[in-house]
Amino acid sequence: ASLFVWIVLEICLKKHDCTRPLLHKVVGTLVVAVLLIPVPLSRVHLKDHSWLQVGIGCLIGAFEGAAWYFLLNKVLQPYLDRRVHPP
Repeated sequence: ASLFVWIVLEICLKKHDCTRPLLHKVVGTLVVAVLLIPVPLSRVHLKDHSWLQVGIGCLIGAFEGAAWYFLLNKVLQPYLDRRVHPP
């Protein structure tokens, strides 16, 4: 779930992607969903985890993915931009 949330936020919220049409963002999100949604479902199907474990893991992963996105884009990127392109 963390990878899914992080990729969706990258697709939908990146500043430099303002010119990308909404259709491209929707298609990108759907492709990521088709590739990553089967992972937790397979965990239940293989009886490695219960639905409750998968649900809680998805919630934790969603939080981690959002936190990683905001850490990279709001904290580290401005710092790295200043280091690469000094005034």
